[in-house]
Amino acid sequence: MREENIYIPPALLEQLERDGIPPKRVRDLIQTAEAHGIKFRIGADYCASQRMGTITLWVVYHILSSGEIHVDRAYHHRMQLIPEEESHA
Repeated sequence: MREENIYIPPALLEQLERDGIPPKRVRDLIQTAEAHGIKFRIGADYCASQRMGTITLWVVYHILSSGEIHVDRAYHHRMQLIPEEESHA
């Protein structure tokens, strides 16, 4: 998948700029998610995340029949999600 196949709407580009997140980071996250299958399914959309220092970046996107990817939302937070270990006691 080429970076040119990932479309980020102008309003979202503005939000990313305000938040100090380079659009390339969003595109790289999607490329990694697609290449390695590290993503969640939310209806017809996909969601992928990546730790960036002290924050976690989340991206919600969908794939068109042409193969082009449209980014719907991107957001970040400082909370770290850690799965609870199963107890076999």
